[in-house]
Amino acid sequence: MITINNKIAKIAGSVLLSLLGVAGVKGQPLMNGQVTIQNLSVSRSDDKLFISMDIDVSALEVKSNREVIFTPALASDDHTLSLPAVMIAGRNRYYHHLRNNKLRPTTTELYRRSDVSVVEYRTVVPYEKWMNTARLVTLNEICGCSDETLAGENEPLLALQLEPKVFVPDFVYIRPKAEPKINVLEGSAFIDFPVNRTEIHENYRRNPVELQKILNTIDAVRNDADTRIIALSIKGYASPESPYSNNERLAKGRTQTLKEYVQKQYNFPESIISTDYEPEDWAGLERAVENSDLQNRDAILALIRSNMEPDAKEWKIKKTYPADYSWLLKNIYPGLRHSDYAVKY
Repeated sequence: MITINNKIAKIAGSVLLSLLGVAGVKGQPLMNGQVTIQNLSVSRSDDKLFISMDIDVSALEVKSNREVIFTPALASDDHTLSLPAVMIAGRNRYYHHLRNNKLRPTTTELYRRSDVSVVEYRTVVPYEKWMNTARLVTLNEICGCSDETLAGENEPLLALQLEPKVFVPDFVYIRPKAEPKINVLEGSAFIDFPVNRTEIHENYRRNPVELQKILNTIDAVRNDADTRIIALSIKGYASPESPYSNNERLAKGRTQTLKEYVQKQYNFPESIISTDYEPEDWAGLERAVENSDLQNRDAILALIRSNMEPDAKEWKIKKTYPADYSWLLKNIYPGLRHSDYAVKY
């Protein structure tokens, strides 16, 4: 097994990049060009360090029983800090991790290769002085179906230079043209709620990680002095099991609870946060069934796309195809209970 501390130590003194700032080169290739790092930047604000990059995996080939794990880390001669990892899994490995969630570290974000092209990687860590001249590297591992590491290598991303530089400026005043640019950061969080309840328990199951995803997205914008948040939207979804009326109550109530949680963290004006909800995520179920190998895949898709009432449609799938329904209930339905969020700034 390759460990990140040992591998990083071997290249701690031989990072190839030598940059004066904290922005990465445009379109940096990894894994022999299968992966490209774009929009890489590292910045410091008081006691926090912000790390942001887009990981383009559109050219990455991952077999069904394989997975690729990217583990960024900050390294110096005397220190190493591993950052949250990103796992790009083939179909079988993806569902293996969904079924065995505790086998994967809570700080590892899981993606199915066929569902993702670009991973928007954002994280915040407490700042320490040694990070001023640290190196940002990534350990890239390819693992097989038995969790055995088949290949792994460290690759350098960025040499940090966070110490302020003394210089004598030559001032030239140019009146800027006021052209504000509006951007949007989006994401999905999978908040676990007790059965038939709408209150949030912050330490329940994976809630610490999922709630932090939302806060990290907001903080990435809020802590930038050159940006201003103008709107935040949250839309909650429930899965199709149980009566539609109950799912409507849960989706609406859980979305409102999540709004109140975010409001409590930041004290945003009421006018900034908007909410919406969808009682049952049939569109998400349709996508999952389309990408599945279910024995009755086409017949179930026909029922999903029919004009039947939601409760009748769900009952028909459950009654007619009990084995397929049981698999959907265990492997797909949990992912349909999600909250999509967007920060406009």
